Amino acid sequence: MHCLCAADKFNGRAYLSQVGQVVTANHQLQDIRNEQAALERQNQDLVDTVAQEQSPAYIVGQVQKMGLKPVDSKNLWILQVPHLQEIDKSNQSIQP
Repeated sequence: MHCLCAADKFNGRAYLSQVGQVVTANHQLQDIRNEQAALERQNQDLVDTVAQEQSPAYIVGQVQKMGLKPVDSKNLWILQVPHLQEIDKSNQSIQP
């Protein structure tokens, strides 16, 4: 009978330990899900911002705020540069 009681105590501790681990794991999972939801909202906000800032109306508004105006074709000069090579667009380390 003495062994049975010791075994019961051991099983009870093991059970409580497992319950504690499950509670901790569930808490971590909920934290991860909350973080994921926040990141998804942040991503959608960024997608919306990029879409807005790429719209022609937004670009025109920003250009006008900078004081730029459409070019009058009568005042447009075109320069030709001999031996000019186009920059490879796949090389992202080169920025204009």
